[in-house]
Amino acid sequence: MIMIETERLILRQITVDDWRDLQRIAGNDDVAPMTARLKSPWSEAEVKAWINDRCTPHVMGAFLAICLRDGSLVGSIGTGVDTDDQAFLGYFVGKPHWGQGIASEAMVAILDYTFTTYPIDAISASCFVDNHASLHVLDKMGFEKYGEELGLSAARLEPAQLFLYRLTRTKFESLS
Repeated sequence: MIMIETERLILRQITVDDWRDLQRIAGNDDVAPMTARLKSPWSEAEVKAWINDRCTPHVMGAFLAICLRDGSLVGSIGTGVDTDDQAFLGYFVGKPHWGQGIASEAMVAILDYTFTTYPIDAISASCFVDNHASLHVLDKMGFEKYGEELGLSAARLEPAQLFLYRLTRTKFESLS
């Protein structure tokens, strides 16, 4: 079982018991449209399927709950690694916790874990162009924009522009 502790956070495995907190946090009209797969509203069955998809033994990487030191769940962050050793990053933080550096703190921890655990050269991320906070976090973490494309979100009616980002192992290590 993976558990990563930072100064203010505990990143731990997501369990099916987290479904209500995740539904409340991510099934929000301001959070869900900034993600690819989350909906608003987000049904119990959809949340549990999302959890199951990220917690099955065949998935390489780490999909973790972001919790404050008091144990309250405030978001999720994860990296996945596919069979071609291509890694990707995804995350969200609940609206009441925006602007507090939680995403940045969790991201440093998950990036360090992923680069230490897997023989990968880079981690990719994408971000909708109207998600200014995440664009800032990705830039701050050293991710470099390498392209744009139209992307889908289960919580948006139409495709929207995405920026594509990549962080190399070399760049991450130079910033650490």
